[in-house]
Amino acid sequence: MKFEDLSIDGSLKQSIVRMGYTQLMPIQAAVIPILLAHTSCVVQSRTGSGKTLAYGIGMEQDLVIDQHDPQALVLAPTRELSMQIEKELALLGTYKKVKCVTLIGKQSFDLQKEDLAQRTHIVVGTPGRVYDHMVQDSFSYEKIKYFVLDEADALLNTDFIERIEWIMDHLQPETIVLVSATIGPSVQAFVQKHMKGAPVIHVDPTNHQIASYRIMVADANKPATCLEVLQKELPDTCIIFCATKDRVDALYEYLSLYGISVFRMHAGMEQSQRKETLQAFEQGRVRILIATDILARGIDIEKVDLVINYDQPDSKIIYTHRIGRSGRIYEKGKAITFIEPGQTYDHAMPLWTSDVDLAPWRLAVLTSSHRKRENKDAKVREDVMKIYITAGKSKKIRPGDIVGALCAIDGMTMDDIGVIQVQDHQSFVDILHNKGHLVLKNLHQVKKKHVRVERARSEE
Repeated sequence: MKFEDLSIDGSLKQSIVRMGYTQLMPIQAAVIPILLAHTSCVVQSRTGSGKTLAYGIGMEQDLVIDQHDPQALVLAPTRELSMQIEKELALLGTYKKVKCVTLIGKQSFDLQKEDLAQRTHIVVGTPGRVYDHMVQDSFSYEKIKYFVLDEADALLNTDFIERIEWIMDHLQPETIVLVSATIGPSVQAFVQKHMKGAPVIHVDPTNHQIASYRIMVADANKPATCLEVLQKELPDTCIIFCATKDRVDALYEYLSLYGISVFRMHAGMEQSQRKETLQAFEQGRVRILIATDILARGIDIEKVDLVINYDQPDSKIIYTHRIGRSGRIYEKGKAITFIEPGQTYDHAMPLWTSDVDLAPWRLAVLTSSHRKRENKDAKVREDVMKIYITAGKSKKIRPGDIVGALCAIDGMTMDDIGVIQVQDHQSFVDILHNKGHLVLKNLHQVKKKHVRVERARSEE
C-alpha cells in the first residue's frame, strides 16, 4: 500500500513524500488504520521498522491545529530518543503546522515552561521531566487524547513506573499506544491494568537482516582486538557498546592514540556535549561512536554498518536493542559480540573470522570519515525558512501580533505562516512556500516596535 492511498490530511502526505517514503512498511500498514479508528493498541516490531511514523501519522491526523492545549503526550526513556521523536513528529507535521515541545532534563525548565504557555500540539519527553511540569501545572493536560509509551518495556520498569502511573492517573486519553521491539512482563501488567482488550500487533519482531558473530577474547585483549576488527571490517559507520562510562572513556583513549575517527557518549557528559556528539555521528563527521546503553534504544542513524558489543549486554533484550542500531528499515547489518572466558553465550552464534592482512593503509582509512548523509530535514523543509525576530514577551509581543505583521506584507497570507515560538526576548517563525526572503526583506516592525529579522542560525 502507498502513503498516497491513505485517507489522511494532504499536508501530512506532502511531508511524507519529501521524507522519501512511498510504500507503507508492514508495521505502518497494520497500525495506522487502527489508530485512525481511535483504537488503543500494543505494537511490537523489530528495531528500525518505522514505528514512530506509524503512530505519528495516526496521532497528527487527528490534531485540531487551532486548539491551544496539548492533545498528545509521548514518553521515551532517554533524552536522546525524546529529541529524535520530537524531530520526526515535527518534520511530519511541518505543513500541518504542528508544534511539538520536548521536555527533558539538563535543559532550562523555565524555557520549556515558556514554550508550553503557547499553543502546543504534542509534548514529547522523559517521564521525570514531564511529571515535574505536570506537578507545577506548566501546561493543561485535560485535552490530551493520545498517550504513547515509546520503548514501553524500558519505561515500565522500576526506574519509571511510579511516575508513569501518576501521569496515567491524571490523563483521560482516548487512545493509548505502547510501542517496543521487545515486550516483557511489565508491559503485560500495564496492559492488563489500563488497556484490557487492546489488540497486540506483532509484525516482523526479529532482526533477521542483521548477521551476528562472536569473538572469544580476554578482557585485557579487548582493546587490541577491537582495533583489529575495525581494520579488517573498515566500517563507514560503527557503534561500539561498553558496559560503563569508564569503559567508554578507556576505549576512546586507546583508539584515539591511533588517530581513529572516534567520539564517545555516555551519561557522564553534559547534555549539550551528548547532543553535539550524536549530531556529528548522524551527519557523518565521525566514523566510530563508543557509547553506553543510553544509545541502545530507538536512536535512528542511517546506515550503521557494524555494531560491536565490546562488553556483553546484561540481557537478551538489551542485546536486541543494541544490534538494532544496525540494519535499519530494509538495510543489512552486522553485529560482533566479545565473549570473555566463563561468560555464557548463544552457541549458535558463529565465530567471527577474517584473513584480511592488517596493512597500514587500512588503519589510515579509519582516521577520517567521508560518509554522506541524506538530509531528510532539508528535503522536507526545502521551501520552509525559520526566521529569528529580535522581540518577544518582554516587549509584549504575542503570536497574534507577529501574524498581523506578516500578513501585512504584500504577498503573504496566513497559509504561509507555520509554527510560531515567542520567547522572552526573541521569537522564531516558520515561513512556508519559499516566502522567507520576502519576510527578511519587508518585516521591520511588529506592533509598531522596530525589530531586526534574520534567518535563524539553525537554518544556516
